[in-house]
Amino acid sequence: MLNEEMKLSCASGEFIHQIGNLLADDRIKICGLTEHDGKLLQELGHALRLKHYSSAGDFEALLTAGIDISTMSRTEIVNIADSIINRAG
Repeated sequence: MLNEEMKLSCASGEFIHQIGNLLADDRIKICGLTEHDGKLLQELGHALRLKHYSSAGDFEALLTAGIDISTMSRTEIVNIADSIINRAG
């Protein structure tokens, strides 16, 4: 059974990832956000859904953008997603 923090992380990750899917697949437009922002959100959401995450392999867009999640807490990852979403203008 997952503890409450992991359940919240999974739910948050699912939500962030879905917003990323919609942006990356060009199914929604959010003023000021790009398909690339969608890819970043996908990877941030994916990381939050994992029990253990590192920067290897699955996070190419994040690494290219200079975002190394390997030393970040789940809260810091959510904060990065929040800052991307809040760029919408």
